[in-house]
Amino acid sequence: MRKILTTMIILAGGLIFMSFAVVPENNSMNKSQKANLVIPNGVHSVIMQHCFMCHNMKSRGVKSKEKLNFDLLTHMELPTIVAKLQNISDAVNNDKMPPKKFLEHHPEKALNAYDKSLLTKWAVASADSLLRNK
Repeated sequence: MRKILTTMIILAGGLIFMSFAVVPENNSMNKSQKANLVIPNGVHSVIMQHCFMCHNMKSRGVKSKEKLNFDLLTHMELPTIVAKLQNISDAVNNDKMPPKKFLEHHPEKALNAYDKSLLTKWAVASADSLLRNK
């Protein structure tokens, strides 16, 4: 009986000790890859005028905010942000955003050549920068 009690105390002590063990911060399995995405004022203005209406937490369109949610973009993991930035560039370059059906009802939301260039250059440059600095 005494051996069993001693064994249980030792096991309990070991479990308590292990619960206080610290995992090193440089362990790649535990280190979060948060990215520092900067959205300059000009780009922010284009996003607010042409994109944010559908791509935010409060928008009614489930698909649009699932594909891209600007409220969450700066809080995502690095690989997700880079993928989203590449998707932004592709969608704008291929005239998929804003969608033609949407523009039929909101023609003022169409991107002009300058806004397209600004948005795509920012998305590509930001993705490249984030990948270089990871």
